[in-house]
Amino acid sequence: MKKSSRKLKKQKLIGITGSIGSGKSTVAKFFREWGAKVIDADEIAHTVIQKPEVVKEIVNTFGKDVLNSDGKINRKKLGKLVFADPTNLDRLNQIMRVPILKEFETAVNLNEEPILVVDAPLLFEYGLQDLFDYIVVVSTSINTSIERFVKRTGYPRELAQKIVEFGQIQLDEKKKKADFVIENNGTLEELKRNAYKVWKIIVSDP
Repeated sequence: MKKSSRKLKKQKLIGITGSIGSGKSTVAKFFREWGAKVIDADEIAHTVIQKPEVVKEIVNTFGKDVLNSDGKINRKKLGKLVFADPTNLDRLNQIMRVPILKEFETAVNLNEEPILVVDAPLLFEYGLQDLFDYIVVVSTSINTSIERFVKRTGYPRELAQKIVEFGQIQLDEKKKKADFVIENNGTLEELKRNAYKVWKIIVSDP
């Protein structure tokens, strides 16, 4: 089993990633049930995107139309822009990457738990793979991902399909780089059983 190059506390750091609607957050919740501490990278991103300095950069890049009346970022409006054009997504990631990494590093260093899980949709996109001892990719069919994303966000199906399809493009490459791949095309119980098999391997690995 590979070990990361990080020079941190003696703990196992697990990264869970996958396409939108794949069930990665559900797997992270299972790991929490079994004793891990979970850091949600999406929650970090939601906090970072509303920081004044980040809002300023986003407005300078994409215009004031992405703002709500209260001056905060409207994530749905911004999502329509960035997922309509890969160049826009790259621009947003460039704005978000450094402040997210700072928050992520702080969160990791503040936790002393022996097993720390990071639910990180953009794990590979942000170049975080070398920080982890184990990387788990959760995968599901594109149609299932779209349905789950629409249900969770209320986005129009057309936009949801664009967002999910964009993420699916790189999924095969992510699978190749993972230590474990969990397929999620069955029931919740099947997902939990498959996740537990991975969990047992990780916790028993010296």
